[in-house]
This record gives sequence, C-alpha cells and structure tokens, in this order.
Amino acid sequence: MNANEYRGEVSVEIGGEKRILVLDWDSLARLKDDIGDNVFIELDQMVAAMDVDKLSRFLAEALRRYWPEVTPEEIRRISPPLMSAQKALMEVFHLAYFGSKEAPVEEPEENPLGQNGLAGTGSMTPEAPPSSAG
Repeated sequence: MNANEYRGEVSVEIGGEKRILVLDWDSLARLKDDIGDNVFIELDQMVAAMDVDKLSRFLAEALRRYWPEVTPEEIRRISPPLMSAQKALMEVFHLAYFGSKEAPVEEPEENPLGQNGLAGTGSMTPEAPPSSAG
C-alpha cells in the first residue's frame, strides 16, 4: 500500500516494513488526551529529550488506522531510528493540519486607512493646507 498525501498519509519504514501513518481527528483527540494540549510542540521535545515512551505512543497512534494491533510497546521493541520517526510524524502532523506539504502563506492584511492610518495619504504627517501666496 502506498501513502496518499491527499488523505494525510505518510509512509515510513518500521522493522523492515513500509507502514502508513495517518492522523485523523479521532487520533488527534486521543493524542491530546494522552500527551497534552500542545502535541506539535511536544513532538520536538520528545525527540530532543529522547522521551521514547511518549514518542512510541505518538507513533502507535499514527499507525493505528492501517496497523490497529500495534502498541507503543511493539514500537519500542522494534526501535525505529528516532530521526526517521520524528520526520514522518512531523510530516503526518503537518498534513493533518494543513492538508498539503506546504503550510499556507499568510498574506499581510492591507490597512484600508493606508500605511499610517490616515485615509488617502501616504505620508506620515497630515497634509498641510494649501498656502496662499500673496
């Protein structure tokens, strides 16, 4: 089975087998309950701290749809490389949030009053009244 990016799937090799990761809304809710509110931030910290307990729970949850019998204990027994696991988890998490490999680029909002907040002028100071030359 090949991963389908449009369904939020990412493939990773675990124990010599190609496996599919996916995070649906149910998975994200379970991760939030299990790991905490800041799941994305926690993922970086898990790898940095080598928290293999949390990382294996996260990975098992992402594998659940296509490998329902996998457990965090099984992940720890197989011991996939931490960096490849982190890379795959970051990618699947990104797909769950944005739906594509590229995060949306936020365009700066235009100020309807102009750059300085004054309607119709481009300068930082209000326009001076016309002088009367005499």
